[in-house]
Amino acid sequence: MINTKQKIYYLETNALYSLSNYFDDIVCSEINAATSIFALKEIVDGLDEKTFYKRKVLLDKVCTSNFKIYPYLPAECVTTAFKLDVSMFPKILNEKVLLQSKIKLIRNASSFDEYQDKLKKEMGVDSIKSKDSDDEREQQYKKIISKQIEEDRINIKKLKREQKENPTYVQIDIKKAFGLEESESDIDANSEEASLLRAVLDSLSITYEEPDIVNAMPQRDKSALVAVLLGNHLYGASKGFEFDRKLAGRNDVNDLMHLFYLRDENFTIVSDDKIFDNSTLKNMRMKVTEFLQVIKE
Repeated sequence: MINTKQKIYYLETNALYSLSNYFDDIVCSEINAATSIFALKEIVDGLDEKTFYKRKVLLDKVCTSNFKIYPYLPAECVTTAFKLDVSMFPKILNEKVLLQSKIKLIRNASSFDEYQDKLKKEMGVDSIKSKDSDDEREQQYKKIISKQIEEDRINIKKLKREQKENPTYVQIDIKKAFGLEESESDIDANSEEASLLRAVLDSLSITYEEPDIVNAMPQRDKSALVAVLLGNHLYGASKGFEFDRKLAGRNDVNDLMHLFYLRDENFTIVSDDKIFDNSTLKNMRMKVTEFLQVIKE
């Protein structure tokens, strides 16, 4: 069957910088393009004295251009895949309100120092401590990924030895591998999708029983989480085959989280970040120069 749906372009954080002068052109065109509040959160969280003006200008352009912004966080990307709405839960609401308040303060401030002062006086938030907390969390994520890569390298070396002695080949069906084609008896409450759901529910302090997870599985949108799950595997595999000492990049986890916003095969991520060369299917990624050609068509 021919897919007649319009392609949807998702601009991650770096692409926003590169395409900031084209927001109005995109909005006035028939191109279906968007970014997310997660991308805006990355812009805000990375703010420092050196980058203040650059990030302030970008936020101004995004906010004044009517450029489409997906108003949900990565945690909501998981729950909406299971037809669950957590948008009114306190942790979600508080994070969004805090982000909106920070953006407003940044846009109205003339310097990084002024922003810091207002943030502390008006909201009781210490930006330095907040940034240190974000940096520490990123380092923890990096350690987790790096440990997995080390384990993958050991397994890959073992597999290469075995393949050399006795070559075998296995064809992987992506749809079956990620549960796009399954019967009721195939539903796995221990799947990666179920693990993602548990992690989000736990992070939001939502009480649940295992039967709740089992009951949620048949209700899910089977395409919604494929991009991020496949992306994690492709990224891990690509790093696993690199037998130098280079492990996970510090911001790799945040980069991969943008894949939550690719909800099916009609989505394309626009980015020059090399991580997506190894974590997305070719027909679901596009360089900024390629997207510029789409704008000019």
